[in-house]
Amino acid sequence: MEKPIRNHAWPLFISLSYRIVSYLGLDDTILIVYAPKLLQILVASTFDYFLIKINTIYNPGTTWKLLVINYTSWFSLTIISRSYIQSFEATLTLIAFYAWNLRKIYWKMDYLSRSIVVMSFVVRSTCIMFWAVIWPYELFTMKGTLKDRALFILKNIITV
Repeated sequence: MEKPIRNHAWPLFISLSYRIVSYLGLDDTILIVYAPKLLQILVASTFDYFLIKINTIYNPGTTWKLLVINYTSWFSLTIISRSYIQSFEATLTLIAFYAWNLRKIYWKMDYLSRSIVVMSFVVRSTCIMFWAVIWPYELFTMKGTLKDRALFILKNIITV
C-alpha cells in the first residue's frame, strides 16, 4: 500500500476546536457538532483576508473584481467553507505567500514565510509544488553576487 499524502496534523487541528469547546465548558451535543465548522469559518475568513491583502500588493484598487471572481469560483463555494485539508493548506500557502511578498520590507517575514511553508508541508506535502516554482524564480531573478545566491540555496536547503 502506498503511503498517504496526509498525516496526523490535520486531525490535530480539528481536535483543537473540540479542546476549546471543552475548555470553555460548552461541550454539549450542538457545539461538538458545529465546533469544527466554526473553526473552518475562521480558516475561510483568514483565506479571504489574505487573498485581499495579496491583491492589494499586485493589483491595488481591484478588490471588488477579486471578490466577484473569488465568490464565483467552485473552490470558494464548495471546498473553502468545508472542513477539508485542502482549504487549510490553501490558507497556509496564501499566508506564506503574503509574508514572502513582504520579505524585502521586513526581513523577519522571510523566516515567517518559510516556517508557515514547513507547517503547511507537514499538514499536506503537495503544497511544495507551489514553492517549487516561487523559490527558483526568486533565485534566477535576484540581484546580488554568487555568494548571495549560494546563501539563498543554503537557506532553502535548511528550511525544506
